[in-house]
Amino acid sequence: MRKLIQEAVGADENKPLMNLRDVLLDFAPDRKGGIDPTVLGNKISRNKGRIVSGYRLVAVGKDRTKAMKWRVIKVGNAESVESC
Repeated sequence: MRKLIQEAVGADENKPLMNLRDVLLDFAPDRKGGIDPTVLGNKISRNKGRIVSGYRLVAVGKDRTKAMKWRVIKVGNAESVESC
């Protein structure tokens, strides 16, 4: 989550990342106007395995801090699209 949030928040001229930032701010806001990583992680966890527009969100293990890592997989193809 940290990497995803850092990329989205640091977006200046990158339109797709700016759009991602706006979505994350609406999806998991914190009290200070930022993105709450715990809320984001919980919402993502509740939607794991769900297929949307031909893509599925899957858990791929935990990092060294025991935070869950996620990957977006195209349905019908084992090719990984993105991980965070």
